[in-house]
Amino acid sequence: MAEQKLQAQFKTVTMKQEGTQIILPEGMNFITAITWLTRRMEEDERNISIHDAVDCLPLEGAFYTARAIKNLFGFFDVTKFSNPVWVNLEVGWGETEQVLWGEVNVPGIEGKLETGLEVANGQVKFVLEGTVKKKNQKAIQALVAEIKRIALEESIYKGKAIQLTFPDISRRDFNPVLFQHRFLDTSKVDPEQLIFPEKTQQLVEDTLFAPILYTDAVRKAGIPLKRGVLLEGPYGCGKTLTQYVTAKYASENGWTYLALEYTDSLAQAMHFAKKYQPAVIAAEDIDRANGNEDDDGERTDAMNVILNTIDGASFKDTEIIVLLTTNHVENITPAMMRPGRLDAVIPVRPPDAKAVERLIHLYGRDLLDQFDTFQKVGDVLAGQIPAVIREVVERSKLSAISRQKGFGPLVLTESDLLIAANGMMEHLALMKEKEVDTRSTYEKAADILGRHIVKASNPDEVSLLDFADVE
Repeated sequence: MAEQKLQAQFKTVTMKQEGTQIILPEGMNFITAITWLTRRMEEDERNISIHDAVDCLPLEGAFYTARAIKNLFGFFDVTKFSNPVWVNLEVGWGETEQVLWGEVNVPGIEGKLETGLEVANGQVKFVLEGTVKKKNQKAIQALVAEIKRIALEESIYKGKAIQLTFPDISRRDFNPVLFQHRFLDTSKVDPEQLIFPEKTQQLVEDTLFAPILYTDAVRKAGIPLKRGVLLEGPYGCGKTLTQYVTAKYASENGWTYLALEYTDSLAQAMHFAKKYQPAVIAAEDIDRANGNEDDDGERTDAMNVILNTIDGASFKDTEIIVLLTTNHVENITPAMMRPGRLDAVIPVRPPDAKAVERLIHLYGRDLLDQFDTFQKVGDVLAGQIPAVIREVVERSKLSAISRQKGFGPLVLTESDLLIAANGMMEHLALMKEKEVDTRSTYEKAADILGRHIVKASNPDEVSLLDFADVE
């Protein structure tokens, strides 16, 4: 009864260590003060369990923990670790840091803390867990708050270009401690190599690159930075190179670039990107997202999840560009093409004659004869993919060496390139599959009869059809 009365009378009393005086609350005598302090001391010495999750990968969280301890206490003492385990963490392209995994020593904290993890809803998160004295609870709360701040504001992934993967946690060989995202090397990406026909070039520059290169101006103009861009076209025309250039521009201008390994994880990537925006999510072959549509032409559950995520209210005011590619735009559900989901559909086609000339100057560089225009070569190679044009330039070097008899500095003329270009076109012609006549015998017979009737009615005309071989 006396204990309950004491709790009721002084339930709002707190302790504050300050100055050199012991000040008792009004109405509290010495006996009551001693009783209250004893109870408080016993409470402070009580062990409590700690289990705080941070929304980041396990090794990433351990790295932030060491940084947080150093920020709060001025140092991170590794000598007091019991059986420390060192693990390499990639913190940038070609950059690694050694991270301690296991028991954590925090200055002034009585008890035992360890780095850990939890797996829930398909996600792996870092956990700081253990047992400490109740008196250290506020210090632990401050430490966890600092870890979360670093994870959000100073993430090793923010503003970088990374390959974003989501683990299959059901796999037996999956090691959640070692799991980490990988950084992309954009140092060797040359934006000058991205050459398209003029209209495509302008669309790429305006609708994809401008928001990344001139972000502040776009914001001031009130233009939303939540965008969807689709690059559609055949193989080998520059869609992948466009992604690499986007990654380079993004990482150089404060954007986080996230390349997806599988298009089906686009919904998960949107949630990840929200933490590190402004961000670009790049996903190739979106038409393959779990089939896109089923046999009855209905959208699959996977595509529904993707569409609902892109349109979701939680992403309405985000600064996330979703960059998609496809080689088969005809296979994409019309619902995906609706404006608001896709702000720009950019046709990526083989270069036209003018683009071919630009590519020749790119690949030939200082070897090209400065007095030639290479217009005829552009006309011959128009419609061929950049890889073919590069090979033509390489082959033309042999023509130049032969013409120069091996003497003097190598100079490529339009004539050299035309020889290589015409040879390449003959080469490509041989690679085309021969058309198979799938007509029935009756259809072939009708065709022969028809040609004879035409010939009989026009005896003076000679048609190429006369030389057709109908089997």
